[in-house]
Parts: sequence; structure tokens; C-alpha cells
Amino acid sequence: DGPVAVGKLINKLRRDTLDPAIDKAIAQAGSHEVAAVWPHLKDIATKKTLPFTGPTNGTGLYYTDVNDKRALFTKNALTLRLKRRKEQK
Repeated sequence: DGPVAVGKLINKLRRDTLDPAIDKAIAQAGSHEVAAVWPHLKDIATKKTLPFTGPTNGTGLYYTDVNDKRALFTKNALTLRLKRRKEQK
């Protein structure tokens, strides 16, 4: 139990505006691998599906964060999120 259990609980509770789009991209890809998920997430962003605001650039995908600020979501950020999801299971 202890700190590790608390950390896992906090991570499970910490969801943000990108999580539904990431969940959808994972479902479409049928995988949790970045190479499979990223193209689907990019397609979602290109259609300006909320929270994505488009346009995309070579570095990442623009979206509106929980503070209503424009932010950039990168492939590296997706890699880290998918890794955390895998660790939570």
C-alpha cells in the first residue's frame, strides 16, 4: 500500500481535456502503441474535434487546455501518457 498505491490512485483520477480524444484514437487504432495511435489522434485534431483547435504543425497538435489556453500536444507527450496508462494497469 503506502505511497505507491496513493500515486496510482492520483494518476487514475487525473484526467484532462485530451483524454477522451486519446481514448477514441486508441480505440480506432486497436492498440496502445504510439505509432498506431498518433495518426488517429492527428486525424481527430485535423477535424478540429474539441479540445483540438487546429491547425496542426510539424511539432504537434494544438488544443485548448483546462485553463482555456492554447497548448501544443506532441508525439513525445503522447508517448509519456501511453506509458503511464500501461503502468497503471
